[in-house]
Amino acid sequence: QVLGVGGDSTLYGTEPWWFYLANLSLNFNLAVPLALSWPLLQMLHSFSKSKPSFADELENFVALSPLFFWLVFFSAQPHKEERFLFAVYPLFAVTAGLALDLSLLLLARLASLLLPLRLSRLLAATAGLGVLGVSVGLS
Repeated sequence: QVLGVGGDSTLYGTEPWWFYLANLSLNFNLAVPLALSWPLLQMLHSFSKSKPSFADELENFVALSPLFFWLVFFSAQPHKEERFLFAVYPLFAVTAGLALDLSLLLLARLASLLLPLRLSRLLAATAGLGVLGVSVGLS
């Protein structure tokens, strides 16, 4: 029924294309923008290194791309249920964690260009704890 073979899934109700984004926002709050921004953060991180090595980045893209394919494919389907996302919840959490790590690395690298080293590390740690605090407060 996912591909329209063997029946019409619209008999069970339809939802707009953004239904899964709204549902993920309720379940994962701050992890949603983090996970969705991971590809951009990964590219920024790989280009900001002095000796870019794209082998690790390509490995990450290959490992985490099923999450984005899954979201795009199931968002295009008219019939949507939360249970269709259960398979990618762990991958979503890993992607959000990697995005948080990359954002803190990029923030520390930017701060080290502008501030002394100890202050830049303190700023990155404070930002990480701030994200964690807001996430706990929203849940």
